[in-house]
Amino acid sequence: MHHELPNWLNYHSYFGMGQAVNGMYPDLSLWPLVLVTLPLSLMKQIIAIRLLILALTCLVTYLSLLKHKYQSNLAIFAAVIYTLSGYSLY
Repeated sequence: MHHELPNWLNYHSYFGMGQAVNGMYPDLSLWPLVLVTLPLSLMKQIIAIRLLILALTCLVTYLSLLKHKYQSNLAIFAAVIYTLSGYSLY
């Protein structure tokens, strides 16, 4: 293996243009978000998925900073700043 995803995966995402979307948004992580928001209308589903992604971003950032031996209050502060920064919301 050359650390590449199979070509058939690319045909089901990003119009078959490449590996980037498969690497950044794997189906394994998106399906639970879709299944949780399935009863909602399309617009509410998009908003809910974005909010879930923001919450998960904050949680993962917080836990990774704790693992790197940051103080708890600084880890929460940094996680909230990163989550609400323009890069994360983009």
